[in-house]
Amino acid sequence: MITAVTIAVGDRYRTMAERAAGSVHRCTGLEPIIVDQVPAGGCVLCYKLTMLERFGGTILWFDADTYFVRPWDVSRFDGCREIVAVRNPMGRTVGRDVRRFHLPAESYINTGLFFATAAHHAGVFAEALRIAGENSFHRKTKLCDQTALNVAVQRSHAPLCLLPVEFNAVMAYPLPPRPVVLHGAGANRFKRSLDAAVAEQTE
Repeated sequence: MITAVTIAVGDRYRTMAERAAGSVHRCTGLEPIIVDQVPAGGCVLCYKLTMLERFGGTILWFDADTYFVRPWDVSRFDGCREIVAVRNPMGRTVGRDVRRFHLPAESYINTGLFFATAAHHAGVFAEALRIAGENSFHRKTKLCDQTALNVAVQRSHAPLCLLPVEFNAVMAYPLPPRPVVLHGAGANRFKRSLDAAVAEQTE
């Protein structure tokens, strides 16, 4: 069984997460869970790395600023031995982390959307959380949770299943013709673009 989950702390993110969760339900049939509390003083973004431990089984993680625009049968990813995600385009920030942490650019994943299974990936996520918790690591990257998971994947040689860009189309880059999932990727200017793209794709 797949559990769809996201995090939204505060009213602004709750509104975004509810919209995202509604789109997940419409397009996949899953009933998403919105986590609205994290431990005091904890990193909200890095808390996503604890979701496997919290829920077990297979999770579909989606960031609160994503939006599913087309039907998607996700059942084939239940229990998958690979971490399922989309490769992140090589922008300036990602490219810097790829070089700094000696990561393979061709398999650096975007963690705004992924499938992972506790039975196969619990150790990878525990290692990512440990890496993200290092003070020196926070000083080296602006993408703490994402790069930490990529470092953990590389160190553990965890297998990946890389989906086409349509399944996590980041608004900072040119969109594919028929995206399945749109992703604002945090920045306000991309959030506005996401709103416009959602309107266009759902007309």
